[in-house]
Amino acid sequence: MAKSNEPKGNEARKTKLNPCRPTGCLKYSKDFRTMDKKTFQAFEDLYNELNFVHGTCAIAWDLEKKAKKAISMPTLEQRKTTQPWRNTDNMVYVMAEQSNLTIVDIDDAQKCRHLTRLCCQYCKYTVKTKKGFHFYFKRCKEFGIKLESQGLGFDLPALLYAPPGFYETESERIEYKFAVASCYGYDEGLFSTNSRDLSEEEGLEVVEMPQEIIDEIKRLLGEKKPKTKQQQQQKPDTRAAVLPTQSARMPMETNEIPVNTNNKFQKYREFLVLIQDRN
Repeated sequence: MAKSNEPKGNEARKTKLNPCRPTGCLKYSKDFRTMDKKTFQAFEDLYNELNFVHGTCAIAWDLEKKAKKAISMPTLEQRKTTQPWRNTDNMVYVMAEQSNLTIVDIDDAQKCRHLTRLCCQYCKYTVKTKKGFHFYFKRCKEFGIKLESQGLGFDLPALLYAPPGFYETESERIEYKFAVASCYGYDEGLFSTNSRDLSEEEGLEVVEMPQEIIDEIKRLLGEKKPKTKQQQQQKPDTRAAVLPTQSARMPMETNEIPVNTNNKFQKYREFLVLIQDRN
């Protein structure tokens, strides 16, 4: 009898969750079973003590899209309440609204330097991520449940990945860690961020979002307001501008050029005056 090539056990579970695994488009990570049981339990106890709504899921790395992908996330209804942690997963998530939190997710500090500087200064609960930081604050009713800034370097997400979660790309292991963030340089010049692991003596505290941070977020959003779906679907008018008729043109008896806010018409009249002078 020929041996079956069907995957078994954990391999079969992953293949069922994502049919493209045999083609090699997902890279799976190790799970929390590689972590000391006491450490794993201590993290879960911490989130319970903080009254966060949280749980675990499995994260893989999409080799084609070069992005992380959740492959065993609890349903939206399940995520409204805390779910028991599973050591067969490799990621922890925290729900912002249900945890009474507003979290500033900075992925590109260069685009929001002053906001990053303020968060480093005031936040006492910071998580280091692959691209930047998650700054935790108590719920700020000035903003909605979820806010995407569309290219401003930061978001206010509804779901956050959190310590001790991790995942693996083609070349490195990415870990979410509690950290102390700092930055140096000038808003208009050289600017950089840095971080170090949080020490046991420093602890964690979720504080109110200062008015300075609220004002800076509003300022950044005011400079680039998110487009509505209707605005995104509108196409620009590419029709060529129609030049005025001869009767609508200004008299040629004078070299004085009237001011016109339409730059195309202004240059057209300047051209006519130039031709008249040469004649």
